[in-house]
Amino acid sequence: YVCTCRANYTLEVGNRCKHIKSDDMKMFVTIANKIYEIDRLRNARVIYTGLENMTIYAIDYHYRNQLLYFTDPYAHKIFSLSLSSPLSSSSSVRLILEKNIRMPISIAIDWITNKMYIVEYELARIDILSLDEKMMKTNIIINNLYQPVAIAIDPIVEYLFVADEGNGYRILAKINRCLLDGTQCTTLIYQKLEQPSDLTVDFIKRRVYWVDRAYDHVESCDYHGSRRITITSGSQNIPFTVGIDLFENNLYLTDDVKGAVLQLRRHFNSNTSYFYKPESFIRPHGGPIYQETRLPNRIDPCDG
Repeated sequence: YVCTCRANYTLEVGNRCKHIKSDDMKMFVTIANKIYEIDRLRNARVIYTGLENMTIYAIDYHYRNQLLYFTDPYAHKIFSLSLSSPLSSSSSVRLILEKNIRMPISIAIDWITNKMYIVEYELARIDILSLDEKMMKTNIIINNLYQPVAIAIDPIVEYLFVADEGNGYRILAKINRCLLDGTQCTTLIYQKLEQPSDLTVDFIKRRVYWVDRAYDHVESCDYHGSRRITITSGSQNIPFTVGIDLFENNLYLTDDVKGAVLQLRRHFNSNTSYFYKPESFIRPHGGPIYQETRLPNRIDPCDG
């Protein structure tokens, strides 16, 4: 047999496929009122500084439109930041939502249909915001949703994944998969799950990855809830991980206790290493990987 790679990938030593623009990978991390851009060589720079009382939390982006979206959950606001404008320009930042929203703690961008999915923690609900000129917001009705904390989507196969932490007693924590309109929901994971804090998806292998800060686990399953594996565990590795994303063979985690961005291989029983640690101990959040393979371009099936 012969090992081959997908288009735009090259075969590396060890039979691993690497994207031809792999070195362009960046990560966005929020620390207090600042957004940092970190490249693959671990060089960091501040690309946005908000007001002193601002807390930037959830963050995601639209690669084709060169827009970064972020939330201040305590001010109940969502902003956009143009990545194509000079970062010092005041016009690069825009407030896009501040009405009828309560504590947006997680967002996910559908780059195919230009929509944003929002987890409102205080209202225990999920909304869709159209990112066109109308900026219309609608509520998704998802049955058996108790306390959603994180969301990830795969608009290619039109799936939405929600981590629900339950209440720790009668209502179990779970990870649900629904269609993008909130219908046809099914529970993928509920056993040995207590406090899922974030999740992400692999569009190519069609797997879900999540962190559980109670069990100190990073785990994964396929889109049907099968083939579940534990990638890393233990309080020494991930004492209080709150964010997760992936790129190629690595997972990237933001951890409150270590005050750093951690990196590990996507293999069974992997150990973490430091990818980025700020000089001052301030808890990082967010952590989406910015690279074109994370948002592969597709045509909107409803367009035209």
